Amino acid sequence: MTCPSRPKLVLCDMDGCLSKDKGFPFDLDAMSKLRDLIHSSGIPFALATGRSDPYVEAVTQALDITTPCMCEHGCYLYFPSLKRPKANSCLTPAGQELMDHLRRTIEAHCAQLNCFTELKRTCLSIHPCRQGKELQSDLELLIANVKALITPEQLAELQVNRSSCTLDIVPRGCDKGAGAWALCQTLRVSPNDALAIGDSEIDLPMMAVCGLSAAPGNARPAVKERTGWLAPSENIFGVLEILDRFLSERAR
Repeated sequence: MTCPSRPKLVLCDMDGCLSKDKGFPFDLDAMSKLRDLIHSSGIPFALATGRSDPYVEAVTQALDITTPCMCEHGCYLYFPSLKRPKANSCLTPAGQELMDHLRRTIEAHCAQLNCFTELKRTCLSIHPCRQGKELQSDLELLIANVKALITPEQLAELQVNRSSCTLDIVPRGCDKGAGAWALCQTLRVSPNDALAIGDSEIDLPMMAVCGLSAAPGNARPAVKERTGWLAPSENIFGVLEILDRFLSERAR
């Protein structure tokens, strides 16, 4: 089997890649192996997630990485050395104003919608209150009800994304693809030399921007169809297999 080119930057999703999903614990032994692999490779490793910057800060500390990371689906870059985020150029004042208005509207209807929102700067992440077997049907209903609160004019300025357990809304133009471009520019790495690792549809813009892509075995069907390489194992164990394949001395 032909060895892949060795990337100069790795961008890795978190939920579904480093953990099973939101609400699931990290495998600490696997995280320790990941930290060692990152440091031994010498290749910059960046988190690329929809999570908030405080969450990203905690994980960068756990992995002992200083590479700038992506948070809130590309709306912000988080700089571990500065311990603060910086808004991406895709986030305009008008986009932030629209998101602030939408957050107030949704939160005023949370009890009626049977949902709750995460505390974030811009991205609106909405969760059904019920979990378990009711989650998927509740999520479908939540999506329909939330869209009913958004005017067609507002919807044209937004991106509405669904993950396995969450409805995420960001200003149009802010996605992981925009975040990947910004990270590559910040680190002076060509996108063609970057490796994107993701598991869900929301990761596809990032995977399209980067010259290399891979996914753990639990990836959704649309990602499996488009990824450059699919790991046999799931979640972080698949990520470890991906890094072993792409960052080894053979991949040069």
